[in-house]
Amino acid sequence: MPVDIASLKFLIVDDSKFMRSVEKHALEGIGATSITEAGTGRETVEKLATEVFDVLILDMMLPDMSGIQALQAGKAAGLNKDIHVIMVTGESDKDTVQKAIKLGVKGYIIKTLTTEDLGEKVRGNLERLYTPKPPSQD
Repeated sequence: MPVDIASLKFLIVDDSKFMRSVEKHALEGIGATSITEAGTGRETVEKLATEVFDVLILDMMLPDMSGIQALQAGKAAGLNKDIHVIMVTGESDKDTVQKAIKLGVKGYIIKTLTTEDLGEKVRGNLERLYTPKPPSQD
């Protein structure tokens, strides 16, 4: 059964207002209706501490801290443990990706995509994250 994207609450974090607009348009294009935006790490941590989100679309490079630092601070502030974090960034450094995965990042999308590509990449990540795994055959 496909994930009901309209039922999910998204937080888009990017210091570029233009990129937030592109990401919001991409999410709306795949059916998202509840989308909140943040432009700094501090704003992100405040929102994560006071609201519950299902999906965090997080840029790696923010003006006041890295996306990794914002995620660490969000976890320290009581981040929803069930949140699905998808990094959308221009960073493809292997060490950075590994650090993000250790912090629970479930998807990693490079920013060189069109709006439609971005929407489909996010949808693919969400389908994978929200599809129940079959029971093990032990």
